[in-house]
Amino acid sequence: MHVADDSEEYDYMWDKLAGLNMNRRYSVPQMCTNKEEVWQYMGTYQRKSKIVHEFRHRCHPCNGQRIYTHIEASPEYVASIID
Repeated sequence: MHVADDSEEYDYMWDKLAGLNMNRRYSVPQMCTNKEEVWQYMGTYQRKSKIVHEFRHRCHPCNGQRIYTHIEASPEYVASIID
């Protein structure tokens, strides 16, 4: 699955990503630009019993390493794809 960039869920997941502890302290937490790398949305998946949005940063400024993180989908989004 892929969330449309003009949807409420798109804004929701990027806001949640920005609010993670590892991202909050940076001037643009949705990006966390480091060495020309930024957060990338990789897709939306069912992981166990949850729907999650997967993000990757190839060189996060907190440690210079590749990081993957998962944001749990909003209840409204989950309901919209189950119906």
